[in-house]
Amino acid sequence: MPNETPESSAINPIVLAEDVGLRDAPDLHASLLRTFESGGAVVVDATRAAALHVSVLQVLIAAQRQAAVLGRSFSLIASERGTCASAFARAGLALPGVAPGEPSCRGRTTP
Repeated sequence: MPNETPESSAINPIVLAEDVGLRDAPDLHASLLRTFESGGAVVVDATRAAALHVSVLQVLIAAQRQAAVLGRSFSLIASERGTCASAFARAGLALPGVAPGEPSCRGRTTP
C-alpha cells in the first residue's frame, strides 16, 4: 500500500466553471460520485460561477443529502451575495450546507 503524503490526502474541491448549465449537470454528478468513492469531505467551490442552471442546484442538494447519509461533510464555497446564493434563492431552495437565515455559505459544512 503506497504511503499517503499530505498532497494525496488533501481535500481537492470540485471547482465549478463560470457558466454551469444543464449539459454540465451529468459531469458534475460524475465528479461528485468520484469524490464520494474516494472518501473524506465533499467540497464544491462555486466562487467563479456566474450562471447556474437549476439542474446543477438539484445535483448539489442531492450531494449534500448523500453526504449526510454517509456521515460525511459537505461544503459549498460561495459568496453570500454571489451567483450561487442568488440561484438558490430564485429557485426557492435552501443553500446546501447553510441553515436558513445564516448570512454566508463560505466555509460552512454539514456533517
